[in-house]
Amino acid sequence: MQERLRSAADDFEILSRAFELAAVAFEAATRVAADFRSSNGAEEFPGEPSEAHLRLLEEALELYGKTTDGATTLMTLVRERLALNASDGSIASARSRVAKRVRRLEACAKPLFEVLCELPVDSPRLRGEARRALRAWRLRAESSRSAAHRVAPPLEEFATSLSSDVFEPLLALHTHLTSTCSIEVSTAEGHERSQSFGTSVAVLKSSDDPVLRRTTFEAMNSWMASHASSFADLLNAVTGFRVKLVEADANVRLAGDIYGAALLAQRTEREIFVAMSEALDERIEDVREAVRLRSRRLGVRAMRVAHLLCPLPERRWGPGRGPEVMRADIARVFGRTDPGFAAFVEEAHEKGWINAQTLPMKAGGGWCDNMPAAGAVRIIANTFPNAAGEAQMTHLLGAGHLHRVLQRRSAGDRLVPLSMIELAGNVYETLLVRGLAEEASDAATRDEEPLLWLMMQRISNLLLAVSARHRLLAHIYRERRDRVLSAAELNALSDESWRHYFGDSTLETDRYVWVHKPHFYRQGTLFYDWQYVLGFLVSNLVARRLRDLEDPEAGRRALEAMWLDAGSSTMRELLVRHVAVEKLSGLDPRSRAFWHEALDEALLPVARYRMLLDEREARTKHVP
Repeated sequence: MQERLRSAADDFEILSRAFELAAVAFEAATRVAADFRSSNGAEEFPGEPSEAHLRLLEEALELYGKTTDGATTLMTLVRERLALNASDGSIASARSRVAKRVRRLEACAKPLFEVLCELPVDSPRLRGEARRALRAWRLRAESSRSAAHRVAPPLEEFATSLSSDVFEPLLALHTHLTSTCSIEVSTAEGHERSQSFGTSVAVLKSSDDPVLRRTTFEAMNSWMASHASSFADLLNAVTGFRVKLVEADANVRLAGDIYGAALLAQRTEREIFVAMSEALDERIEDVREAVRLRSRRLGVRAMRVAHLLCPLPERRWGPGRGPEVMRADIARVFGRTDPGFAAFVEEAHEKGWINAQTLPMKAGGGWCDNMPAAGAVRIIANTFPNAAGEAQMTHLLGAGHLHRVLQRRSAGDRLVPLSMIELAGNVYETLLVRGLAEEASDAATRDEEPLLWLMMQRISNLLLAVSARHRLLAHIYRERRDRVLSAAELNALSDESWRHYFGDSTLETDRYVWVHKPHFYRQGTLFYDWQYVLGFLVSNLVARRLRDLEDPEAGRRALEAMWLDAGSSTMRELLVRHVAVEKLSGLDPRSRAFWHEALDEALLPVARYRMLLDEREARTKHVP
């Protein structure tokens, strides 16, 4: 680990110098663009920049792209160092230096984006391959800039400074608070051990030890209850600041509209989100079956929260599924669907972009970030060597593959929102699990059940637990307009949100989700939850399309085209162009019909598992 830390520190210093040089060049180019704008009076398109001005904008934004590539890469290195050593005090200082320079660059770029915003997003002048890069920047000008950059001009500099100088260190407090967690737990063999926060998260995600899972859940809840007031103060500060920024939005249509601001930043229309949410509510009982069937298999009335993500008892697909097995599975499964992804995984392995060794991981389970200035990605993970851990790692690799593919595009294309990143991660996770399940069903029912069980887990986690998280945060934003919330009030909102989606399918609630999920405290986004739901549902339609293609090379081309379009497309454009095709042609992602189609596909394993349980119980009944 010390060698890894030294390497990250060396990389940071080298890239810092390159970043500074690119920043100086960009600041000079911005001044030229601003001067050109003031002296250019010949307008070929009334109310829009001239062609000459657009060409100059493209050149200036290309330089800006180099600085954003550098900043993204530096922030990834900082994040890696934090994951390796959360107690390193120099990390906050390094992050602050980069953030300060980025703030200055954002101020320099503002006039460029103002000119670009004079072009409508759907302008014919932004169509075609030659203008793809400029359209990507236009989308960023519309959607991806932080809320601090959208407030009225008199407050913008103050809000941006506050966001960088106050709230970035404040958000790091979540990592530092959780890094103090040390709980005592027991294993099925009767051993006692101490466990960190990150290891506890990994246990609840993937461990096959029921005693360890139960004692981890109970000890974590006890620890979180005793520290709840500190986390409540932090969450109140974070959500209160976000609410104030949205209320001060310079765009009258967005002022005070949390959902408007959040969805705009994700390039997703409100109609898409509403249609998806309504379709899910209409099928909620069907989705809850993914929990109830597993309770039936375990012989219990309702599932304990600690066991929602537990592997199937007596499963075969368990121990021994380490990195070599995972790579073999990926090569085999994606050899039938997307050989390009399998090639990326081999590249990431050979170039050392993946760090999946046992780590302190005090900030949580795993993540993937881009390093475009280095032509690389970085994946840090703390997973168990079983099928669930393999699926989680494939999700991270899917996000990495999207980043790697987009490194062929302009810097503007690479600034994709979380909605696109989670779509990519879910597509590859779904393809892996489905591929393994198909192999198992061809072998024997005994091999198939553990993978159907894993599919039930994904359904309940991504459609119920994540949706409950979203509902909770939406409640918090609503209440934070008027008052500060106590830990008890946060718990009450958490319980209500959980029951809305799970009903009586679980014995208790995951009450302290607002403490242990870092998504509530993430910088730069209002919500980080519904993106998983959308990604999971769409991934099932993508899997169906690839199954119908029955040609690995056609699958590779289809997915590569989708990812290459991600940077310069809205979510609706991406879905219409690459998902609502062939048999789904004509379906509008803004309609509930589209999402019911996705739910039909996502819930197919529920019907299959119900049939398998019926057969199993019938056999058991006839045993003398």
